[in-house]
Amino acid sequence: HNQTSALSGLTRKKIKQNQKKKGMYDFTKVKSMGIAQATRSQIKNTSGAIGALAIPNVNIYLPVMLGLSDDAMSTGGGTMRANQVMGKGNYPLAGHYMTTKGILFSPLEDVTKGELIYLTNLKKVYVYQIYMKKIVDPSAVWLVNNTKKNIVTLITCADGGANRWAIRGNLINTV
Repeated sequence: HNQTSALSGLTRKKIKQNQKKKGMYDFTKVKSMGIAQATRSQIKNTSGAIGALAIPNVNIYLPVMLGLSDDAMSTGGGTMRANQVMGKGNYPLAGHYMTTKGILFSPLEDVTKGELIYLTNLKKVYVYQIYMKKIVDPSAVWLVNNTKKNIVTLITCADGGANRWAIRGNLINTV
């Protein structure tokens, strides 16, 4: 419900307003999510969508949220650095892995190299092609660092939270 609500109300004006908010980027404050957190975030509705993410081959259609707050992470993929810009450098997003298939970033384990990832800020659509999919240690924070190459990085839990899935794609088109 949080995902649908955030996506259905998304407009260019709303994105511009939400981009002015301050996101939370302290990785140590990200907690596991349960139904109570999802309900709290729906009631509080403090998270701010700044775009949308789609990976049609695995049925991911999520809002891109500002930062890694509990509300943001229980709604969609959260930006991992302040001042990220879609289509420029590394655009890292983190999302919760849920044991119920098809929720939040859970379908990432089913992507394959060559598939397409779409990001939009409702002004442009950025099309990325997956070139990397691997399980990494949770301390692999280098994945968040900016790059000269225009890429997207998607991160979620793997192995029951002991490790992380890391998916990367090259920017191949901007429409």
